[in-house]
Amino acid sequence: MSKFDHILKRTKSLTVLYVEDDLIVQEATQLLLSSFFKKIIVANDGEEGLSIYHNSKEEIDIVISDIEMPKMNGLDMIQEIRKDDNDISIILTTAFSDVKYFQQAITLKVDRYLPKPINLENVIDVLNDISQKISDKKELESFVRYQHEQDLKDKANEIVLKISNAYALPTLIFKEQKVFYISESFKELFSFLDDEKLEKLCLENENLFIPKQGHLSSLSEYNDEETLQNKVKIKQTIGHKIYRVSKKTMELDGEATLYIFTDITLEEYQKTKIDSYINSVDNLAKKTNSTTIKERFISHETVEIQSAKEYIQTLSPVMLKDIQELEDLNIDLIHSIQNLKQSEILGFEKTSQLFAIYVESISYFNEFEDIYLALDEFSRLLNCINILDVDAQKQVLLVNFLESLREVLDKLRVSVFVEQTATNIHFLDSSIIRICIDLNILITHEL
Repeated sequence: MSKFDHILKRTKSLTVLYVEDDLIVQEATQLLLSSFFKKIIVANDGEEGLSIYHNSKEEIDIVISDIEMPKMNGLDMIQEIRKDDNDISIILTTAFSDVKYFQQAITLKVDRYLPKPINLENVIDVLNDISQKISDKKELESFVRYQHEQDLKDKANEIVLKISNAYALPTLIFKEQKVFYISESFKELFSFLDDEKLEKLCLENENLFIPKQGHLSSLSEYNDEETLQNKVKIKQTIGHKIYRVSKKTMELDGEATLYIFTDITLEEYQKTKIDSYINSVDNLAKKTNSTTIKERFISHETVEIQSAKEYIQTLSPVMLKDIQELEDLNIDLIHSIQNLKQSEILGFEKTSQLFAIYVESISYFNEFEDIYLALDEFSRLLNCINILDVDAQKQVLLVNFLESLREVLDKLRVSVFVEQTATNIHFLDSSIIRICIDLNILITHEL
């Protein structure tokens, strides 16, 4: 590659401000310089040159100027430019008669002199030095900028590492409306999104959360006033989870926003469960004229204590025969539930029918009206389930509840009607009602 080509490689992207009052010299030199530079801005005197510089200084790389000009000479113009930029490259075009200005030119840090008349050889010689200087300066600035960016990146990585260590919870950082950092636990939580979709997340994204009244549909809806109300519902492989979103601002080479997701599924479930308990107990209370079930269930008050032996003496022979039917039903329920546990899920309808018969049988024992009402409500809900629409995990949960209910009902049967050892025939009322309510919540909210 020739010297000319080397120079051209460095100068072809540069812009020059050329100041010359002699129009003939100006035209000839401009034509010569146009072979080297991307753009040449021409001024006819120092005053015009200074004005152009102030208006276009962001794009000017080199100033080439004559010295003796009307209105403002070249050195006075350069002196004003130096007040603004002490590093811009400056070339003076000179004649031998201009030696009296050399001392001032040195003070003003003029880079090179281009003797008049200007010819290609001198231009190549001067531009070789000037373009190399500019190239070296840009490389240094680029290196310094790179080092600065690396320092910022290292600092940012250090901060992110601290965040990762401080927050094991799913964490997301936005900076300038773009994703800056995603924690591994966040990726696991949103496993239904691939890395490409995660990187393109924005605050307005509404495909992250399941729509639910009172919950955020996107992070842009975050309520800074009522922070505890910032809840989201997130789809999982099985079911969903509820998270509370916390927001923090932080300095990360500029302002960044940190979002932290805390799992409150259990907390929300407990709230729903308590509300459902109260509603279910209220409903049962409305159906009985005896001492209210609500008072007995919530405050744990009991009706008048009556032992099993005392109670059995009040039963007619016909009712005593019905006790045998409860035993037969218990045996049938054992086999039916056992079949369900062995994945013979199509037998669910039979289990539902057996519980319905049990409810009818217990209805004849007036002293157990509260239990009857709880069982009756549960049995009607159970009969509405299409077991084929229930996923396997919840089928197991339902079957376990049914088994618990069967066991406590049989414990009541044996203690009161068979062995007659119960000192209080209502000692299992709360347990049976509680299981029925748990089943009602499971059926209405989960299945």
